[in-house]
Amino acid sequence: MAQERRDIPGGLRRSIAYQLLKIVFSIYLTATIVITGMQMANEYGMAKGEVRGNLVTYQSIFSPSLAGALWNVDTEQMEAILDGIIQLSDIVGVRVVESNGETAYMRGRIPDDAEDASGDGAGRDGWLGLFSHHFPVLYEGREVASIHFYSSGSIVFDKVKLSFLIMVIAAAVKTVLLWFLFMWAFKRFLVSRLNAFTRQMERADFANLNGHRADFGDGGAHELARLATVYNAMIERLADAKSELETLNRELEDRVRLRTHEAEQASRAKSEFLSSMSHELRTPLNAILGFAQLMGMNAKEPLTNTQARCVEQIIGGGQHLLELVEQVLDLARIETGRLNINIGDVPVTPTVEECVALVTPQAEERAIKIETGLGHSGAVRADRMRMKQVLLNLMSNAVKYNTQGGWVKVSTRSDESGMVRIDITDTGPGIPEAMKDKVFEPFDRLGKETSEVSGAGVGLTVTKQLVEAMGGRIGFSSRPGVGSVFWVELPAAR
Repeated sequence: MAQERRDIPGGLRRSIAYQLLKIVFSIYLTATIVITGMQMANEYGMAKGEVRGNLVTYQSIFSPSLAGALWNVDTEQMEAILDGIIQLSDIVGVRVVESNGETAYMRGRIPDDAEDASGDGAGRDGWLGLFSHHFPVLYEGREVASIHFYSSGSIVFDKVKLSFLIMVIAAAVKTVLLWFLFMWAFKRFLVSRLNAFTRQMERADFANLNGHRADFGDGGAHELARLATVYNAMIERLADAKSELETLNRELEDRVRLRTHEAEQASRAKSEFLSSMSHELRTPLNAILGFAQLMGMNAKEPLTNTQARCVEQIIGGGQHLLELVEQVLDLARIETGRLNINIGDVPVTPTVEECVALVTPQAEERAIKIETGLGHSGAVRADRMRMKQVLLNLMSNAVKYNTQGGWVKVSTRSDESGMVRIDITDTGPGIPEAMKDKVFEPFDRLGKETSEVSGAGVGLTVTKQLVEAMGGRIGFSSRPGVGSVFWVELPAAR
């Protein structure tokens, strides 16, 4: 903006006023050149007419003496008269032509086409050229010859060149003076006011538009004053719109606070309900599982095969339901901020091997091979119980959603950022691209709701929140038809 302010009052070169000034001055300069050219042409024509008048005067002066010399065939007198004529300032050549058309005498410069010249004419002598005047020489009423006087345009130019120079100097001086006059006028009446208007706009405080007004200060009714009026009206409309917008923003903020408070209350109520229901469901579930296990252990009254299978189904279903209740309870604890995390140094290799051992029976049922590649033997900063919960959930998913006879690989490594990464790779069907954004959303099983694999869709949600609560990160990559890799990064112990 400072650069623009310097451009306008300085050279005007980038301003509209300067462009307008160039147009006006170009028109004036063109008109000056045309008028000066017309004046010079008129001056030249008048000077040429004066020379032609002199040639006519010379005709009346020399005609009698030339006639006598020709009639008397006085060559000496004729030569003397012609030598005198050629000395005149307006004449560059003279020619005497007899009645038979033959040239009798000639002095000075004569045009090449003199033999064909008739009346007043011009020969070829550069851009200024020669022009002639001829008349008959009469002696006692009889024409004895004709005389041709020749003059040059350079003679005419010599007469007017001083006038031409004065005209050009006068036009140049007038042009320069008018240029500076135009410049002063444009600066005084247009540019200075525009600069003042620009400075007033620059000082506008858009945080408080009510006190801002633009004024050219002369109280006139010209176009610039009307521009200031329109600008002030626009500022008033902007101030009104700003006030309305601030009112709407305040109302919106109040509504957002109210809705946020209501949503927090609803979420808190939901979490408390889930926590309460989970506790209420866990107590009878434990009782059901206990009685079912007692029924299977009664040696005095052994169960029949059919009864034993039913008890096994009761125990399996109860344990699955208890696992879901525990996951929902963990989710409720996390959302209500009641989850206890005890951070300490947890050895990586023993923890991973322990989790692999717990998942191996589940994998053997589906002929899935579990491999390990433990490249980090140190410890991480984590809650040991929650870390085991995270790894068991990821390994269990890698087995449950794997293909029959597939494999799972668990590997660990550390990086320069001070994090330890645990990768769990499977050969399952992979996750479609359209569903990857929903992997960690609660109660979303990514289209597996009707499959034989049981679950509630909260395991990965709980896992993600547990990892983040321990200061770690979790993520995954997946290729449909190839498999998936879920990874966890936890801070390395020092």
